[in-house]
Parts: sequence; structure tokens; C-alpha cells
Amino acid sequence: MGKGNFLSKVFFLALSVLALGTSVLHAQDGAQKYNLCYYGVVTNVNDQNMLNITQDLFYAQLRGIGYLDTQDLRDDEIKDSYTQIQGDERGEAFFGLAQTQEKPENSMLFVARIYRPRSDEKWSCSFIVKNLQNGEIFLTGKEYDSYYKILTDAKTLIQRVVSQATGNEGSESVAAKTGPGGPRPESSGGGAESLAGTWGGEKSASKIILLRSGRQVQRAFLSRH
Repeated sequence: MGKGNFLSKVFFLALSVLALGTSVLHAQDGAQKYNLCYYGVVTNVNDQNMLNITQDLFYAQLRGIGYLDTQDLRDDEIKDSYTQIQGDERGEAFFGLAQTQEKPENSMLFVARIYRPRSDEKWSCSFIVKNLQNGEIFLTGKEYDSYYKILTDAKTLIQRVVSQATGNEGSESVAAKTGPGGPRPESSGGGAESLAGTWGGEKSASKIILLRSGRQVQRAFLSRH
């Protein structure tokens, strides 16, 4: 990957982290632990760089939920044989493929569906969870005028659908982390002031720095150690 493309990817990741916020759900004492199989995103969008970053962000959000043991299965080959994205609004066809593989006890299957019928129409994004203990499917999602809005809403929608699927609605405590410094109360505004600081990135970036610059990030700095 060229240097320009790499820096663009890091910059977009920084913008996306700013939009998502940083809430982390912690399990209360004695809360049941769930195994969650994360299959990433199924979509008809062809921009692979944008898709990779989106999947990284959703995965990071899930890993912040303390009562989940999240397994990263986004590269599972079952996605290669999945062709029913257009009509599979509840993920039933996808989950049918996923359930051919053995899963641990207390397992849930998680997939995000991002679908756009045509290039001039709205984006549809759904977060879908199937609880294998009772066979129920839980879904939450919206339609968006822009892809960026999907990233803005992801934090809230992911937390909501996981809470519904596990039955932990109203029982979780919420805290925001800004890195090694530890937790602090979540800002009601969710703006850049509350998120400014140094953040860990994906595998190819050691850190990302968000500046205090209103709603926009002026620059994302790459630092290798």
C-alpha cells in the first residue's frame, strides 16, 4: 500500500473513532459471559479500504463490551458463498451458513449488513445478532443519507442490539476510556474535546492522535516504535 493511501486510511480511521465515541460496557459482578462470533460486514459496497476500516471499528466496539468474549471471524470463508444480501434483511440466510460450523456454549452470531440498492439511494445499515441458545434473532438499524452517518450511529446501535440479545438491558454500566489513563465519565455531547488524546489504532498503526479542533480532526499522526 502506498504511503499516501496508508495515511489516508489512518486519517479516516481517526475521523471514524471521533464519530463513534468510546463507551465501553463493563459486566457487572456475576454477569453471564457470552461467546460472540463476529463475522464483520456483509455488503454490496465495493470499496475494500472503507469496508476494512468499518469492520475494524465495529470489532473494537464489540471488544469493549466486558461480558462478551468476541471471536474475530470476519475472514471466514462462508462469506464467499453468501449471495443473498439484497433480500436477507434479518440475516437468516447468512446465519444458516454460519451455523454449519460448531460453536461454543453461550454463543451468539453477529453480523452487520450494509446495503445500498443504487448509487443514488440511501444506505441501509443493520446490526444483527442471533442467540444460539434460544434461536432468536435481534436486529437494529437505520437508513442513512451518507456512509459517515453509519459510523456516527454505530456505537449506540451495537450496544443496543447486544443488550437485547443477551438480556442485559439496563444492567450494564457505561464508562469511557481515553487510553492508559483509565476511565472517565462519558460526555453527553460526545464532541472532540472529550475525545482528544492518543488512541491505539489497527495492526498497521501504533497510535492515532486526535486534536482539540471542534468537530473535525486537523491531522492524524502516525508513530512507529
